[in-house]
Amino acid sequence: TLKQESPGGGFTVSATNRANHIGFHNVKGLKGKKHITIRVSAPGRSDSEIVVRKGSATGPGITRFTIKLHQSAVFTDFTAELPELEDKENLYFSIIPSEGQSVKLDYFLIQ
Repeated sequence: TLKQESPGGGFTVSATNRANHIGFHNVKGLKGKKHITIRVSAPGRSDSEIVVRKGSATGPGITRFTIKLHQSAVFTDFTAELPELEDKENLYFSIIPSEGQSVKLDYFLIQ
């Protein structure tokens, strides 16, 4: 996993060739939230997957995104439903790029 700082603040995370994980500890305000939106891009066409897990990088998957990108370096939003969560959870994103491809995670939003 590669972290790249953005000039205007924040960062993106890239995964290449095999599963990579990034964890966000003590994410608060989750109770009653029903959806998660992620923004991703790839340097070329990509058919990849992102699994959101709770508790640990090997914890139970709570939702899954099938990422199909057809334009190079264009950030695209994907939204999925969430199960009932505790108000505070540790969330992990398992980024599983297709062979020889990479995926950048720009942000996630829970609503």
